[in-house]
Amino acid sequence: MKFQFDPRKMMTPRYLFIFGILGVAFLAVVWYLVSPLFINTRVNETFPSAADAKTQEPAAMKTAMAISRAVAVSEAMPTNAPAQAAQSPTLIASGDFKEVVHEGKGKAELFRLPDGSYLLRFEDFQVLNGPDLHVWLVPTDKIAPTVGQEIPGYLDLGKLKGNVGAQNYALAAGTDVTRFKSVVVWCQPFKVPFIAATLK
Repeated sequence: MKFQFDPRKMMTPRYLFIFGILGVAFLAVVWYLVSPLFINTRVNETFPSAADAKTQEPAAMKTAMAISRAVAVSEAMPTNAPAQAAQSPTLIASGDFKEVVHEGKGKAELFRLPDGSYLLRFEDFQVLNGPDLHVWLVPTDKIAPTVGQEIPGYLDLGKLKGNVGAQNYALAAGTDVTRFKSVVVWCQPFKVPFIAATLK
């Protein structure tokens, strides 16, 4: 029996319903993958220590005034200097973002915090938006513009909070940050490195 295609059968309600569902699904996928390219998500997170300093400033001022009234404070206090220094975040590595597959700019800074944890901060940051972008730390300083191939040994710090603006990413105490050489903004669906910063 020879099969004959009848286009009129494709116009029945059943087929129209199926085509409609497929069309909606297709448009949803296209919107998910393409729409971020035309949308900027801005964030402006403060550096945590700066926020803490503002919160603690009134109490610190009161304490300082009380001490000054009670005792005479010498100009040099060598025993307190190390303790004060230990309470400040320490910058241990930084690097400028460079284009890998898409344009971008900004600075990545890795800090060690007083409690032993770490903080990765982006300053003056901007990158082309995309679907499901994540922040990775990777153990290589040479990021190739490959597609569909993950970078071995990466640490995923979570979704990119915004494609424009300052933002923070926390790392738990005990994380071996010495093995990581670069920060990468990674597109999960396409497995593509958008931009990267070599940490030095």
